[in-house]
Formats: sequence, C-alpha cells, structure tokens
Amino acid sequence: MNRLKKLSEGVYETTKPIPANGDWKALLRVHKGDAILGAPIYLPNDPAIPAKGVPAKADMTRPLTSDHKILQREAKSASGILPILAYLGVLAIALGLCALMAWGLRRLASDGDVGFSDPEPDADKSEAWIQRPTGTGAPTPA
Repeated sequence: MNRLKKLSEGVYETTKPIPANGDWKALLRVHKGDAILGAPIYLPNDPAIPAKGVPAKADMTRPLTSDHKILQREAKSASGILPILAYLGVLAIALGLCALMAWGLRRLASDGDVGFSDPEPDADKSEAWIQRPTGTGAPTPA
C-alpha cells in the first residue's frame, strides 16, 4: 500500500515505486463515498483462469471500475440454477442450526433445573424415621 502525495489540484505522485512486473497486481484505488473504485496499472497474464495481462505503460488513461471486478477477474458471472441452489443450501443449514439451538434451549429451560433443587419428600418415607427421645440421640425406625 502506498499513499499518494498531492503535488497540486488533481495531480498526485507516489512516495514509493509501484511494482509493475512478475505476479504482482498493481492498481489505483479511489474511495468515494461508499464506493471503492479502481483502475489497473499492471495485471499479469494468468493462463490458469484464463485472463490476459494488462501491461503498465509510461502514459495511460484507464477508466475507474469496481476494484472487486479487477481483483477477482477470474470470477465467472453467476447465472443459472447452481448459485440459487448454493444459496438455498446455505440458508437450509443456517435455519437448521437455529432450530437445533431453539430445541436445545427449550430442553434446558424445562429440564435444566432438575437435580438442582431439593426434592420434595415422599409422604410414605417421611414418617418412616421419627426421632424419639431415647437418650442416645439416634433416630429409631417406626
């Protein structure tokens, strides 16, 4: 990243050399409002994509376009049913995770307090051990 130095109104100069060879992608990016625009300075040939290179020239005029389009020039246009199916698949997974979380939280809300409070005594067992004064202080069975 290299910030430009303003020389005069509308004239800027780089403070460091910009690499314009090899596998580098060099472009000028302009932020205006909520848009990020760019103009390619140098883009290498990429036969794997396939994409032609954009040579760097000493004097050139290039239009500003979306920098996303420049940096991802290998991306194909999304058309057909495959992108729709992919988005629907991601939506189904997200909705499934939300449903699973709701189910788990509902179970915790209804069963989560079992075992943490004192159980209510059984009526039959509560009378089975009655303390009677015997002098030893130990409870005796009824």
